[in-house]
Amino acid sequence: MQKVIFKFLIISVLSLLGLMNGLVAKSTESELFTADSLYENQQYSEAIKIYNNLFEAHIYTPNMLLKMARLMEGQEKLGLTTHYLEKYYELTQEQDVINHIEKLSEENNLRGFSYDFPYYMNEYYKLYRHHALVVMLILVVSLLIKELFAQKIKSQRYQEKKSRFAFLLFFLLLSSVILNNFEGYRYGITVNNPTYSMKGPSAGSDIYESLEEATKVGISNEVDIWTKALLNDKEIYIRTDHLKKR
Repeated sequence: MQKVIFKFLIISVLSLLGLMNGLVAKSTESELFTADSLYENQQYSEAIKIYNNLFEAHIYTPNMLLKMARLMEGQEKLGLTTHYLEKYYELTQEQDVINHIEKLSEENNLRGFSYDFPYYMNEYYKLYRHHALVVMLILVVSLLIKELFAQKIKSQRYQEKKSRFAFLLFFLLLSSVILNNFEGYRYGITVNNPTYSMKGPSAGSDIYESLEEATKVGISNEVDIWTKALLNDKEIYIRTDHLKKR
């Protein structure tokens, strides 16, 4: 009887979770449809409010990002424009969008937008690192199973290869740790004009430089309301709410 009740509770919980997920998905589709309709009817201010709410909830599509970028570019908010375009590139890998950012960068003298080999390597790393981590863990488990099997048969060949096995296992474990903890090179784009970069994490600190909107900087970590960044090989601090991070 207890087993029947337990199974019933499990099925009920799973059904409830499925129903809730379905309702959330329908609600999201409805909001996106409403925003798209507003956009098509040129009610841009209302459309962008809904798009922003969805984006802040980490819900977005390539089409939505492209529309947001167009709206921001029309308002000459180049920080948000480039941010949305880079997110669009992350989803689609369309080179045309990078070409457009480079054009905007050249026409407006934007700083930090360099799309060279390290940039693409970093993007591919962030895109596929979880896949690589899964592969590494599968290899580690496979090697451990092989080790247990080899220990049972105690073959001479196994003894000769034991050191190579240990080295390979160590390499795979180390690679897994790196993939699990290193998220890739991070950067932020300023979205306020101007944005003051400070020499320390305080409003009372000396100003290092006044940054124009859509300046791209490398970032490391946050200190209260400040983000530590790298500009011209110098450590600076920028208010976190003045940046869009990736």
